[in-house]
Amino acid sequence: MESMPDHIFSRKLETVADFRFDENVASVFSDMINRSVPGYADILRGISIFAGKYAKSGTNIYDLGCSLGGATFSVVDGIREKKDISIFSVDSSEAMIARFRQNIEKHPAGNGIAIHPICSDIRDVRMSDASFIVLNFTLQFIERTDRQQIISSLYDALIPGGMLVLSEKCREDDDSMERIISGAHLDFKKRMGYSDLEISQKRTALENVMKTDRAADHLGRLRTAGFSEAAMWYRQFNFCSFIAVKPEVR
Repeated sequence: MESMPDHIFSRKLETVADFRFDENVASVFSDMINRSVPGYADILRGISIFAGKYAKSGTNIYDLGCSLGGATFSVVDGIREKKDISIFSVDSSEAMIARFRQNIEKHPAGNGIAIHPICSDIRDVRMSDASFIVLNFTLQFIERTDRQQIISSLYDALIPGGMLVLSEKCREDDDSMERIISGAHLDFKKRMGYSDLEISQKRTALENVMKTDRAADHLGRLRTAGFSEAAMWYRQFNFCSFIAVKPEVR
């Protein structure tokens, strides 16, 4: 996915507005996420592998908060041997969906696999017959009061044996460990070329719109929803990814 370099916060701003997934962000998003989220490419590779094992022909797949379609295309790479699968890729940003549509034209799925971009709040999407669902760095931008209901709705949408992949930035219970891990993430971003000014201004832009949870909170929601099998499969610094499988009918 092509992207311009991320220089959004490179100049001093008089007022730092709340972060929005608008055209400015969409135009640099691939560069931004790869330089901001350690292990992002590893998570996408994992999603491809899990999709290859759990996605089933004749079912639906959902990529919720799809942005430019990174997870969607990873799923496609993992399910090329399967047939008659519909992928519904959902994002509330019109700018993201517009660019995602362009990416689909460059990377058609084929083999009876259809990709359907949807511009919508994920809370408004009715889901069913899903064998595989991805919720990648999306829940953290939604009010905490709605998070359990969302996870429960994903559980209901999955067929028995279906899998949910949930990726989120997490915070630590222990303040000293939080400082150590957050400090390592700060150093990561500096090594990826971001200046202190860029890091500071982006942090300010995100502080009112991105609310992180503990890993235990995410696992607790998964189990409350009914996922008896749930675990963290990947972590780098404070970025985590979880898998959860809906129990088979006995």
